[in-house]
Amino acid sequence: GPREEAVRYSSDSGRIWNLYSTAMSALNLTAKAVASARNAVAIAEREVAFGDAVAHRLDLAVYQYALASSLLDDRVQRGSPAEPVELLRKVIASLQAPQFQPLRDEIARAESFEIYSTARGDASSYISLLNRTHLRLARLYEGRGEGITARAK
Repeated sequence: GPREEAVRYSSDSGRIWNLYSTAMSALNLTAKAVASARNAVAIAEREVAFGDAVAHRLDLAVYQYALASSLLDDRVQRGSPAEPVELLRKVIASLQAPQFQPLRDEIARAESFEIYSTARGDASSYISLLNRTHLRLARLYEGRGEGITARAK
C-alpha cells in the first residue's frame, strides 16, 4: 500500500524504518512493526561497523529497544520473551560500554538523571534510554516471578 511505497524511497535510513515501526505499533500491526524495527537495527549495525561514532551507537541502542518493545507486543500473540530480554540486555551493555564514558561524564557534570518524554540531544537520549531499558527489563523479570533479578536490573 501507500505506507510501504513511502518507506521504499528511504529504505537505507534506520530512522525512517524506526519511525515506520513506531507507526505500525500504534496501529497494532505488530508483525510489520517487528519487521521494520529489524530493518532499522540492521542498518544501524552497519553504520556502527563503518563508523563507530557515539551517535551511531546511540541510534543502534534506540532501535534495539524499539525492536524489543515490538517483539514484546507481538509476544502476546506468539511466544517467548527470550529475544526481547536479550535485546534489552544488549542495550544496557552497550550504553555502559567505554565508548559512552565521555557522555556519562557530561551527564554527571550536568547532574541529569531525568527520564525525558522527548529527548533532545545525546545526553538526554542516553539517560532516557538507559532508564527505560532498566525499567522494562525489570518488569519482564517481575512478570516471570524473578523479583530478586528484577531489583538488580
